[in-house]
Amino acid sequence: KRAPFTPEEIGKMISLEGISDEWRGVIILAVHSGLRCGDIIKLCREDIDNGIATIMPAKTARTQKVIQSPLSQAFLTWLGGRQGSLFPTLSKQMKGTTSSQFRRIMELAGVPRFVRGVSGLECSRSFHSLRHSFTSWLAEAGVSSEIRQRLTGHSSSRIHQTYTHFDSALREAIKKLPSFNTDN
Repeated sequence: KRAPFTPEEIGKMISLEGISDEWRGVIILAVHSGLRCGDIIKLCREDIDNGIATIMPAKTARTQKVIQSPLSQAFLTWLGGRQGSLFPTLSKQMKGTTSSQFRRIMELAGVPRFVRGVSGLECSRSFHSLRHSFTSWLAEAGVSSEIRQRLTGHSSSRIHQTYTHFDSALREAIKKLPSFNTDN
């Protein structure tokens, strides 16, 4: 079971002293787009037009499914005038190296790899948890399931539901219940 990150944890990772500019951009893009690590690190400036990234995810290459992902202002600011490959160093690494580097960023930022979920089950976190964070934050902001599913490129609502964590929304929902004087 995966768990999302909190905004504070993302802030700790992207502001970590010594983090490379490429890693900062990758994390910002992942948490603001829901794209997978492998798809992000392959991005080139030519894949972006008018603030929209167009990619064919490696996971759906067989079906040639294309995703158009609007980019956040935070990522566009990071992007600036960059040209060519956006993540040249990371794109040349093996997948395992990239994953272990992200785990190291988490560790250095004091972000735990394992947390307890709402049900009390232990949940792990990795780069892919940025995708869970993206989906969960949109859900908690009231963005419809159909829009979230389209942004992430999930082909089924059943799969998409596993990416949506309503942890803080559940607490906020309870706060909306009427209160009663119980000082008897």
